[in-house]
Amino acid sequence: MRVALVVLAFTVLACGRGGEKNVASFSSRPEPPQESPRPSPVPVPEPSSSNDPRRLVPPLPPDVNERDVPVVRITADYRCLVNDVFVADLHDAATAAPSQIEPLKKALVKVREDFHAAHPSDRFPGAIIMDVDETVPAMVVKSAFQSAVVAGFPNPSFRVAQKDAG
Repeated sequence: MRVALVVLAFTVLACGRGGEKNVASFSSRPEPPQESPRPSPVPVPEPSSSNDPRRLVPPLPPDVNERDVPVVRITADYRCLVNDVFVADLHDAATAAPSQIEPLKKALVKVREDFHAAHPSDRFPGAIIMDVDETVPAMVVKSAFQSAVVAGFPNPSFRVAQKDAG
């Protein structure tokens, strides 16, 4: 009996003044959380030339000049070029599981080493442009991307064709 009186006293004291408000707050619905403002969309940069309908996705960082970034081009006939120099034939990469493309990795390591030799005090941005024909299978693109990351280029931008708005 004594315990029941202590619990009852504690309950009365806990509700105390404004007890109705506390009781009402349990029965009322909670207010919906405030939605945080959505970030504004990332501006899409203009194509590098007025004739080029392609754009970079994601855009390069603002402190990186597109002319200073190596371009890995994979053509419809599975030829891989780095800065317009042939590096590898990728027919095997189209039929195998994603893996590193050694000639591409070696060419990109050389590009990175050349950057460090020419700019010893500058931070290496690790940016690369992947210019891939739309008919190239994703397996080949993944292998090329994996090779670029291992070579020290973890920040790729893909040059993609813009779809017509219509």
